[in-house]
Amino acid sequence: MSSLLNVESFFDLTENQYNYKKDLIIIAGPTCVGKSFLAMKLAKKIDGVLINADSVQVYKDLKLLSARPSEEDMRQIPHFLYGYVKSQKNYSIADWLQQLSKVILDVEKIKKTAILVGGSGLYLNAVINGLAPIPRLREEIKKESLLKLNKLELIVLRN
Repeated sequence: MSSLLNVESFFDLTENQYNYKKDLIIIAGPTCVGKSFLAMKLAKKIDGVLINADSVQVYKDLKLLSARPSEEDMRQIPHFLYGYVKSQKNYSIADWLQQLSKVILDVEKIKKTAILVGGSGLYLNAVINGLAPIPRLREEIKKESLLKLNKLELIVLRN
């Protein structure tokens, strides 16, 4: 695969001086096209860090469902927002965006360029365009709504 992916052919490293204060590089695409591999090569060239933008890779216990970076990769290049949420937790894109904001500030403090890597279109779109301002529901409203839905389901099943 390394012969197919040449970082210099994707990124002009001689003309562009990537800067941690103004640049967020996004490497996106479908599953299994080499996004992580390309991001690792680029991070080594520009002293960057990788930030996960894959909705499955945020989960600690779902390693087999995605191409999670190896421990060796994580030792070579700093990785953020990989495998930090238990799958039982109700976790949303709004939660991820809050974490992303904190990580980007932390990355800026260590003077590294952030490389956002992933294939979750919703995550990437939210980074670029933001989210609609929808307030969070209180837990009691969620529970009440679920009870009503369960009752409706029972009514429909009986008919």
